Amino acid sequence: MKNKDILRKKTDYELISFKHYQYNFKIARFKKCFLLPDETEPFFYFIYVLKEDYRVAGKKKGMTKIEKYNVMCFNQDFKDYNQMILLLCPILEEYILEPDVRYKLIKLARKLNPSQ
Repeated sequence: MKNKDILRKKTDYELISFKHYQYNFKIARFKKCFLLPDETEPFFYFIYVLKEDYRVAGKKKGMTKIEKYNVMCFNQDFKDYNQMILLLCPILEEYILEPDVRYKLIKLARKLNPSQ
């Protein structure tokens, strides 16, 4: 039996995707379902770093099928925006060597600031 009185809303979130060579960076902001009395920030923040890789999927009469798949290199969640921005630069230095590209990604991440 289905209860039609329960309404489910979509989760409010924003996602930033950025690709640099074989790495995909995803920075997401999700709205919290409820706030505890000591919390002031209404959002969670997540960082995912995925690396594209290839593997042999199968062979058919001399033809080799190669598939692309993602390997998760890094993921972390943050309670507030300021904590995420402070730790974002050291995380990006491991995967992006060019300072201009790192700055571009940090500039995109600033769009997730809830006070703007």
